Amino acid sequence: MEFVYIPPGSFWMGSAAKERGHEADELHHQVEISNGFYIQTTEVTRKQWKALMEGDPSSFPACGDSCPVDRLKPAWVDKFIEKLNARDGTYLYRLPTEAEWEYVAKAGSNTAFSTGSCLGESNAAYDASIPFGFCRQGAKHQGPSPVASFKPNPWGVYDMHGNVWEMCSDWYEEYDLANVRDPAGPAQGDYRVLRGSSWKFPEAFARSANRFKNIRDIAGFRLVMLKKQPE
Repeated sequence: MEFVYIPPGSFWMGSAAKERGHEADELHHQVEISNGFYIQTTEVTRKQWKALMEGDPSSFPACGDSCPVDRLKPAWVDKFIEKLNARDGTYLYRLPTEAEWEYVAKAGSNTAFSTGSCLGESNAAYDASIPFGFCRQGAKHQGPSPVASFKPNPWGVYDMHGNVWEMCSDWYEEYDLANVRDPAGPAQGDYRVLRGSSWKFPEAFARSANRFKNIRDIAGFRLVMLKKQPE
């Protein structure tokens, strides 16, 4: 696994009401990420998953071991992280919070995508046959792509738009505007938050601010890495 350092900072989470594609649950508000962290440059691959876990639930096994693992239940992801933490004495691993994920996805941008107002088939795996607004129409992807098949975003992170949905640590609920410094979401809920969209969904779902509920087990994930504190 490879990780890149993300420095602390503030950003506008969600989307402005006038932004094309804006949804009611994307309330625009400023959020502070007070501590830097390392995030995995790619989604967890099938090879990485099978190194710790028995079985491979992925929907497209023919894609190969360099493709992201998907169709995961939250409990399976938690078990993977538990096993990874047990074997690494230097670092701790966890899912990104929803705020951390969007902070990295936007990578300093204030547009619908880190690439601008349109995504473009050369930048991500998504269903380009249904364009976003005035964006260019393209072809449908027939499945996920191997990780890092497209250019990274300006912060060196791959596939934040499209490929497979990514699970966050948060449980889904409306944003808490009283908690805007390192928000972590509620302690419990009905559905985990998914971000980033997938190869199967239209361009609008891949917007940086788009939120999705883990109603069905369709997602993969990437990890955040933190240095262990001395005991």
